[in-house]
Amino acid sequence: MTKDTKDTKDTTEFKLDFETGNIGVDIFTNRFIDQERTFSVSSNKEDYDLSMNGTTYELKTNYKDDGKLVVEEWYDRDKGKKGWIVTTKSDYIVFISKKTKTMLIYPTNLLKLWYKENHPEIQKNYELHENKISIGLHGDTWISEYRRIPIKEIGVKPIVLKGV
Repeated sequence: MTKDTKDTKDTTEFKLDFETGNIGVDIFTNRFIDQERTFSVSSNKEDYDLSMNGTTYELKTNYKDDGKLVVEEWYDRDKGKKGWIVTTKSDYIVFISKKTKTMLIYPTNLLKLWYKENHPEIQKNYELHENKISIGLHGDTWISEYRRIPIKEIGVKPIVLKGV
């Protein structure tokens, strides 16, 4: 396991992460705003981020247009909490680029099944990275862990919506 050290801060605040996530919500909803659709952003109690006409979406605003996806395997390993690749109850997982507004849309059940069936190979080929310490709204802390997996290696093809 290695620690990503792209900037010098040792922690990240949930409030700021939430604001970054809201950028993805805005990109996603603006893409469909001209169509007659109803949106609702979930509360923290649901295992998805947004609902549109009854279909649920997990939005990940961490796609860097680099051909790799960041997949959270552990939300908090010390507390035995699996990452969203295991826990989400959404219908679709959407990776969104803040830069180009490109969206990669995966059916959740297919992506989760692929991840589960290929996990031994994934563990062998893609390093598990440890995130910075996250500080929650109430002072709670956790460290999530993720893998960066090339899109071309994922056995599920996404729907790709290029940025507009």
